[in-house]
Amino acid sequence: MVGAAHAQASDPTTRPLKPGDRIQITIWADTAIEGELIVDERGSVTLPRLGNMSVAGVPAQQLGDSVRKAYGRILLPVAVEVIPLRRVTVSGDVFKPNTLFLETRSTIRDAVARAGGVTELGRENPVLLLRDATELRLKGWSRRGDAETIVHSGDAIIVLREPWIKRNVFSIISGLGIVASLILTTTR
Repeated sequence: MVGAAHAQASDPTTRPLKPGDRIQITIWADTAIEGELIVDERGSVTLPRLGNMSVAGVPAQQLGDSVRKAYGRILLPVAVEVIPLRRVTVSGDVFKPNTLFLETRSTIRDAVARAGGVTELGRENPVLLLRDATELRLKGWSRRGDAETIVHSGDAIIVLREPWIKRNVFSIISGLGIVASLILTTTR
């Protein structure tokens, strides 16, 4: 049992959903029922036709089995598609800053892409990641797919702006050139 708990802790895709996350569900029975269910502050969702079901502590990849089992008690045969979605906020210098709901294997790169990508004033490296009350500056995030770049519930991703001097380097050089030529012209 310790090995399973360790595997869950080391693989961010298996982490349970947290309040504010969602579950996308589609049920094919006599009619199609579909929608996104919000995980409430108690760690429960309200399943259509069934009522409340606790998902607190349930590894994300096991949610589908749990929901299918619950519906199997009242609907036969039943086809249930369940997709756990993590709540992630992307802000800063992206084209469409927003709170997004992403699949459990999504990365920071996926989140920034869904937010429209980095603007022309945005700075690709590093990106600021606020995760579990910790501030991380991640370099190379757009080329990585490791555990650190897989989104967690509640992550806030902030794309920083390029420094003013870097954005305006050509204007500064041009202005210095004009000043230098004026000085040379007036001293002759």
